[in-house]
Amino acid sequence: MPLSMADKNKRWEIVDIAGGRNIKQRLSALGLYPGSIIKMVTNDFGGPLIIEVSNSKIAIGRGMAQKIIVNETQ
Repeated sequence: MPLSMADKNKRWEIVDIAGGRNIKQRLSALGLYPGSIIKMVTNDFGGPLIIEVSNSKIAIGRGMAQKIIVNETQ
């Protein structure tokens, strides 16, 4: 499912990034790539998502979040 639909306060594993080389490089620089484990902090409708990866919080726009495919993890 896309990250934009993920529930908050749960951990998610990135399984794919459905985008071109530029978006993949940009997200990789933020520590977001397939295999990364992230935690959804805020997913309020109408605003950016806030996720936690490697003890850092990052705001991601909804358009970009649509391209990040995740599965729930323990």
